[in-house]
Amino acid sequence: MPSGRLLSVLVTFLLAWPVTTSTIPVSPHDRSLNSPAAQSGQLSPAANEVARVRDQWAQFLNVKQLDSIMTLYAPDAVFLQPSGGRVARAASIRALTQSIWDSFTPDITMRGVTTKVSCDMAYDEGEFHETLTSVSTGAKQQSQGRYLMIFRRDSHGRWLIVEQVWTGTEPKRD
Repeated sequence: MPSGRLLSVLVTFLLAWPVTTSTIPVSPHDRSLNSPAAQSGQLSPAANEVARVRDQWAQFLNVKQLDSIMTLYAPDAVFLQPSGGRVARAASIRALTQSIWDSFTPDITMRGVTTKVSCDMAYDEGEFHETLTSVSTGAKQQSQGRYLMIFRRDSHGRWLIVEQVWTGTEPKRD
């Protein structure tokens, strides 16, 4: 599908469905990220599944489980970095993730703001806070921003990440 057509379909998708919100359990240092909608159970079963994948992604990232995190990506997934860089295909995302983990230990907290599902496509957008700890020096860097994850349900009914976009501040050293 040409990129202009994909963008048009995505915009239509984003505008066409009622808003549901969600959140994941957050680390003890940031309880303020719990959303009232998630606490009141306003998510559809499909949106809950999408939020669960996002939760797993954050958990696998924080404990550096590379094989596990890669099971959440479609083979043709794309990761758009805050710098504007584009990383295409799961194998390249795997290499990028490993190279980051070689230098840093992440501690990310995510709060879903909007989760929408339509047939076999879904998206989840929200906020993140992250602490990156240098493996070699122990120095900590803080960053925060927004994320967007687009999911596609595969032929086995699993929600897989097909596009991931991050915006945010440059990491600040503690």
